[in-house]
Amino acid sequence: MWLFILFAILCSADVPVYAACSNFRDYNITFHSKNFECIWKWEEGNRHPPGTLYDVEYKIYGAKNWTNKYECQNIPERFCNLTTEMATATGDFNYNEYYIRVKARLMGCPSDWVVSRRVHLKENTSIGPPMLTYVSTINSIKFILRPPNIFVHSTDGQPQTIDDLFKEPPVKYHLTLSSQKKNQTLTVVQKEFDVYSLEPGTDYNATVYMILNPRRCSESETFLVRTLPGNFWAFILGGLLALILLFAMAVLWLSYKYVNLPRKMPMSLDLRHVPGFKETGFLSDDHTTEHVLLNTLSLEEPPQFQYRANGICGQMS
Repeated sequence: MWLFILFAILCSADVPVYAACSNFRDYNITFHSKNFECIWKWEEGNRHPPGTLYDVEYKIYGAKNWTNKYECQNIPERFCNLTTEMATATGDFNYNEYYIRVKARLMGCPSDWVVSRRVHLKENTSIGPPMLTYVSTINSIKFILRPPNIFVHSTDGQPQTIDDLFKEPPVKYHLTLSSQKKNQTLTVVQKEFDVYSLEPGTDYNATVYMILNPRRCSESETFLVRTLPGNFWAFILGGLLALILLFAMAVLWLSYKYVNLPRKMPMSLDLRHVPGFKETGFLSDDHTTEHVLLNTLSLEEPPQFQYRANGICGQMS
């Protein structure tokens, strides 16, 4: 009786392992690549128990043997990056096709290998939009375009560019400018070019993408660009600055004239007509020269004054 119970417990414990080993074929392996970065993913069909690990191998189509991806052995993640293995610009880079296979492993029980579809990296990767900068003037915009960076390297480790991989025909850049008043479209090979005859002070929606070959384009991106304001506002600003300058000069000139204006001495302060006082020779008629009034009365005898009702009189005899 006890042996039967123990056997039933062991059988029930083996159910998740059996499910993990037998149902892995329900998984779907997909390839995801942008700018030649190579990511393989496998999605769940029947959910595997926690602790399931995965092994990944890859090979070039036509090769006899599979190669282990060492960074993707006994991993719990359901993805593997094979950029280094696939994105090396060898002599057969334009022709090689790759595929991988994945095996699940749980508590020592491996599943069967599940093989992906074949992919051609150059054809199955998506290319991002070009990078754009611009310099505006009143009636034109200078555009500077650069292709996106990619994950491809040569066999000696040198980074490759979009122009290296798509030489014939050369990569072209397609630009569309649109505003409420005007639409303009250009397709050029050069990465720097000017667009003329634009409206001053106007916003334009600029959409740009690369034409890689007659059957394929990169992703597009839209930017907002703007021309500089026209001469009308420059004239207005220049006129205001001129008026401010003239006003400042007028204020300075009036201040100068006011400071240097001749002043007439008040009669109450003019002592030249008072008897007994003598002015020095430094006093001028226009009173602009500093002068000193000296009391020239004789100091031999005390001065005597008599006061009258009508003011101060001279010395008594």
